[in-house]
Amino acid sequence: MARERVDAVELADLLAAELDLVRAEREAAQVLLTEKDEAILDQTQEISHWRGEASLMREKAAMLEGKLAGLEQALAQIASGRVASSTSGTAKVD
Repeated sequence: MARERVDAVELADLLAAELDLVRAEREAAQVLLTEKDEAILDQTQEISHWRGEASLMREKAAMLEGKLAGLEQALAQIASGRVASSTSGTAKVD
């Protein structure tokens, strides 16, 4: 009976040590998972920032395209006025 008691105590010690190892591994895995989650969050925030920047750049490009179209139209009007004035001998500006 005494030997069975010693065996049970040794087994309990082994199981307690194994449990401690499993808990330590779980804690290490949780720390790693938290670090990965934080890295993903940082990357997500950076992606969101760059999407906002891209949206602003698209808006600016559209505005510049509008300005460019207006300038091209004005230039065409000036050019057609010069052509008309050179052929008719009078200056004509629309």
